[in-house]
Amino acid sequence: MAAVDLRHILLDLLPSFDMKERCRELGIQHHLEKIIPDLWAINAVIRDATMRAWTQPDVEMWMADAGAAIADVQNLLDRILEWPGRAAAPSNPLLRSFRVAFRLSILQELKEMGLRLKELVLRGSALDLRKEMMDAMDPCDEEYSYVLGEEVVGRDEARDNIVEILQQNQSSSNSEPFVIVIHDERSLPSYPSMGKTTLARMIYHHPWVRQHFHHRIWVDVSFDLSWDQLSIGREFARSITGDSCDHLQSHQAIWLLVNERLGQRRYLLILNEVYYDYTEEGLKDKWDQLKHNLLHVGGIGSTVVIITTKYTTEYTSWSIDIASYRNIFGCKEYMLAGLSEDAWIKLVMRDTFIGSAQDKENTCTINLLLQFAEQQYKTIKGSPLLAKTLGSIFRYAEVSRWQEVAYDLSCHSDVWPPYSNVRHHQHFKLMSLQNLSTKLARLRLYGSLCNLDPCSYLMEDYMHMMIAEDLMPQQSFDAEKMYRLIREIELRFSTLDSDYYMRTRIGQDSIRIPKQCCHLCLLVDSDDSFTFPTALSAGVTKRLRTLILQTEEEMVENDQKCQIKEIPKTMFINRYTYGYYIYHIVGSNNYLIQLPSWLA
Repeated sequence: MAAVDLRHILLDLLPSFDMKERCRELGIQHHLEKIIPDLWAINAVIRDATMRAWTQPDVEMWMADAGAAIADVQNLLDRILEWPGRAAAPSNPLLRSFRVAFRLSILQELKEMGLRLKELVLRGSALDLRKEMMDAMDPCDEEYSYVLGEEVVGRDEARDNIVEILQQNQSSSNSEPFVIVIHDERSLPSYPSMGKTTLARMIYHHPWVRQHFHHRIWVDVSFDLSWDQLSIGREFARSITGDSCDHLQSHQAIWLLVNERLGQRRYLLILNEVYYDYTEEGLKDKWDQLKHNLLHVGGIGSTVVIITTKYTTEYTSWSIDIASYRNIFGCKEYMLAGLSEDAWIKLVMRDTFIGSAQDKENTCTINLLLQFAEQQYKTIKGSPLLAKTLGSIFRYAEVSRWQEVAYDLSCHSDVWPPYSNVRHHQHFKLMSLQNLSTKLARLRLYGSLCNLDPCSYLMEDYMHMMIAEDLMPQQSFDAEKMYRLIREIELRFSTLDSDYYMRTRIGQDSIRIPKQCCHLCLLVDSDDSFTFPTALSAGVTKRLRTLILQTEEEMVENDQKCQIKEIPKTMFINRYTYGYYIYHIVGSNNYLIQLPSWLA
């Protein structure tokens, strides 16, 4: 699960304007840039390491060290972001002295961190960890187009069809941008995605698109368009201007700035992971408002591509789906079908036999897998994610067990949705989590940490915690809408299987907290509700970022309260300086622990 926080570092923290500005003021930008290639190198192999750590102790040890390093990198970046900047007190000599000392401290930590990361990369290479090339660099880098060309199977036709649609709509005299929605063939949210985001990456990096549009802007919305339109607008403006736009508090201010900087130049805006419920009242008005307030800028031919998922839990027919897209967005739509049978089977075989030349020579092995893949394609209907999941399952299983694995994965009853055996496999859950944006993935992991379900008595506490983590927009908080979205991204982990996000029961001195643990949920029952565990009081959890004390549901039903009144100061060594957030959920009675004054 450390992989999610690593992606958050690489895709959210490091590219942010605030991070670049703080590094520029401190004169450390070049030093920070030196550790980024090693972070991407670890990101490229961490998926393989996560799978192998379940059965290989040496890889498990590598994962523990990698998790600790990722936590320390995030702590270091948080310290840099907390630097108040020269604008806070430009003429204060004490601040200038503090800046020198602070800069030297950060430089020393960056040097030590660089050595740790390089050692991890070398150890990963010695362990022969498999590189996932699509995780080896920023998807917006120009060189990513070569990775897409090598790694993506069966989507060239869809890419070319959409690019042709964009080309045909460049001569329109309409001052509004051309808008196209890309959606799945399926109507139910429980079906695995058909690869819409990957297709959008291919469009983003297409040679004609790169040459034709003056600006290409990618925004991971991760919610629906009515939640936080200002955030979408600020990201749009930041991409156009190259400056921080957090100070802009209205659509008019954003529009004026963008219109001034953009002029008559064309832009391509991709809004990824836009979730919507077509039954919601006023959704069309909200889309029209965003389009009018923000997108009515730029030259003729400017284009908006929306990657969307419908998250109503009702089953709807194909014709109703198409009508809902047209009624809400009033635009062109493109339905992405599953992969062809040949492409799907090719993807299964490729992900199974990577690095297995000896097995490729085994005709019986190949025939077994081919027959199984051909049989299951009829049920799966071309989901790339399920193809890669099947490849992953067989790749990590001994060849002698493949017949048994195939039987276990086969659907032996009339279940719905089809092929639920694969969808409940741990490999599918981990790969689905990796495919989510960092915001949705972190939401899901926090939900698993709390053992959350849509009917949980902790749902309200969970949402307030996510607002504090800046994972939900406070100004448009909508509990009912969040319930539906939680169901959409549901990835049930029977156990969290992670030392990074960890659930455990309070057992006084018996608790062992791994060194890489950053997010901890302690279950409190009536026997443990008076004393905080002494094992945790000893300050062994120095990387802890999230602490949840969760009362058992039976205690809530019996109106019993947690009696732990205080958390020892020794548990939070260096926490105050680093400005971490510690949360406490103790049940629906909203009984809160009194924090030490130095943490208040």
